Amino acid sequence: MPESTTTTTQRNQVPISSAEFSLETAYGSVKPAPDDRDLDDIIRDAKDEKASPKSSATI
Repeated sequence: MPESTTTTTQRNQVPISSAEFSLETAYGSVKPAPDDRDLDDIIRDAKDEKASPKSSATI
């Protein structure tokens, strides 16, 4: 992974420059899912969770 130097601007902002990663480097930096589900299952679960109505307390 390439090294980088961080600086802070007068407004306490940190400028970020783009880093170049190969597909192999990017893939290697992502931890695998903790279970044996494939990507399609994870996507479906996330969509189902987002689509489900949120419970809210009535006042």
